[in-house]
Amino acid sequence: MKKFLPVLLIACAVSARADEIFLKNGTVHHCTVIKVTDQEVRYHPEGQSIDNIIPRDQVEKIVYARREPVPDRIILHDGYALQCKIRTVTDRYISYIPLRTRVELIVERSLVDRIMYGDGRSLSLKTAP
Repeated sequence: MKKFLPVLLIACAVSARADEIFLKNGTVHHCTVIKVTDQEVRYHPEGQSIDNIIPRDQVEKIVYARREPVPDRIILHDGYALQCKIRTVTDRYISYIPLRTRVELIVERSLVDRIMYGDGRSLSLKTAP
């Protein structure tokens, strides 16, 4: 029993730090999230280094295990990404607080292609030509 206790403690510590992908069917994947797009979520299953992919429309939510929250991002038409905490989205503007500041700024919504929230949600603001 004494041999297995350190292994058990290490296993508990590893699982406590894992990201969690909650699917709409109730399944939960403990993993490391690699990339989130509109079409898919790419991740490494816990304890493995291979990529697995889940279609984005099957994902209910993603809970990241990082101590620092993943920042929101505002993607502008020119591709520039503002890393921030989004405060308000209206039909005319988006207010946000850039990382490591306390100043609230705004950007016109017409200049924005996409909003990518830190929890994995994404909102396309592209207008048809």
